[in-house]
Amino acid sequence: MLKKFRTNSIGFLLGSLALGLALFAPNAFAASPSDVTLTVTAVGKKDMTPPAVTKDVVQFYRNKERTQIADWRRGEKLYLAVLIDDSLDTTAGNQWGELKDFFNAQPPTT
Repeated sequence: MLKKFRTNSIGFLLGSLALGLALFAPNAFAASPSDVTLTVTAVGKKDMTPPAVTKDVVQFYRNKERTQIADWRRGEKLYLAVLIDDSLDTTAGNQWGELKDFFNAQPPTT
């Protein structure tokens, strides 16, 4: 009797939790083409200056179909995001100096 009560209680709790999550979960909408921003970076071979990248030489595909690029502009500011996970091995602490040097080597526009 007690085992059946626990099973029913757990089932009710899980069902209530699933219903609550379904009702209060935010609606997910696909991003419209105007909401997407991509960063294109040109890198030259060895120490050569990279060629100018224009809108005409870049091909953008969406769902295996070539899509026209709506806006193309040069951005001087680039944002760099770094995620440091707490599951890193403890030996990663030996590389904090290298990471700090990398951050300090970035141009002021980053």
